[in-house]
Amino acid sequence: MSDKTAQRLQKMNKASKRGITIRSSHMSLQDMILERSDEYPSVSHLDSFDCSNKFHEIDLIRDYNKMYRVKSPYRLVPAGPGDRSCHWRPDALCIYKDAIVAGLRFPFYEFIPRLLADVGINPCQLPPNAWRIIMCFIVLCLKNNFPLSVALFRKKFQFKNSSAITLGWVYINHRPSTPPIFHPKSIPDNNPKWKEEFMYLIWEGGDWGTLFRSSFSRVSDGSPSNIILNDEEAHAYAELTKDDYATLAWVLLDEF
Repeated sequence: MSDKTAQRLQKMNKASKRGITIRSSHMSLQDMILERSDEYPSVSHLDSFDCSNKFHEIDLIRDYNKMYRVKSPYRLVPAGPGDRSCHWRPDALCIYKDAIVAGLRFPFYEFIPRLLADVGINPCQLPPNAWRIIMCFIVLCLKNNFPLSVALFRKKFQFKNSSAITLGWVYINHRPSTPPIFHPKSIPDNNPKWKEEFMYLIWEGGDWGTLFRSSFSRVSDGSPSNIILNDEEAHAYAELTKDDYATLAWVLLDEF
């Protein structure tokens, strides 16, 4: 093991022992985006670099704009055959086809940029099931008048880096030490082709860099023990877990 790798592992181990700091509670979105993170040194090392786009169904993408009510200044357009999700464009954000099927909608709720900035990752690092969990959480909070809180989400869910074999992805799961919200069988397995099926979300006159980090980064998700919830968040936390994971993710998405 190289000295550089050993130092990085030591740094990540220390971070996990420190626990989680919710930066979004005291920092602006721009400050969080600009803050240093553990960025991957080269996109050529990422699994997404080997996954060029193979989704070219122009008519279907046109239908998606109508079906999912994507309105100006946003529109979904095809990505090129050689495009990769790890290549950043400020005017065009990579969107996986299965992420839309999993519930992702536009424009983004303000909660989403703040959540991803809080953990220091690019939205293109998230698989469809990660988006499914985020969107189901949003629906559940809106439905029950709970706060859309980064602290509440991170108290319930953990962010995990993919293995070295598939470097660069970030998964979201229920924390093993807390009661789950969603029934595990209501969250299907990811389609193995999702990495190569994406399009672009154009933002006319906008810059995605004002909402999201442009680079792929490792997430360091430590212990949630030091996350302090306010009274409203604590009430929501108790309500979210009282059904003993009886909530079905697909039912929530049907209501969205």
